[in-house]
Amino acid sequence: MPPRSESPTLFEQHAQTVLALGMVGLLGWVGYTLTNLNATVAGMAVEIQSLRDQVKELKAAASDRYTKTQADRDWAQNRREIDRIHQRLRNLEGR
Repeated sequence: MPPRSESPTLFEQHAQTVLALGMVGLLGWVGYTLTNLNATVAGMAVEIQSLRDQVKELKAAASDRYTKTQADRDWAQNRREIDRIHQRLRNLEGR
């Protein structure tokens, strides 16, 4: 005589239904969360591109400005010129 297959009890059927509903709910939550994350990432990508554009504009605007390095170089050059003129003046007064 072949073994008799036992049918699940009413409790087992309800437990399986609850577990299946839980799995479906979890999958729905994962899908919803992924959709929200995708929208957030798309928004961040737009903001990052905007920031890149602003940085390019700032670099372009700053490239034609008079910088401290240029001012230091010009100051040193002017100081050497003044020292040279003072030396010439001393030489002329000493004659």
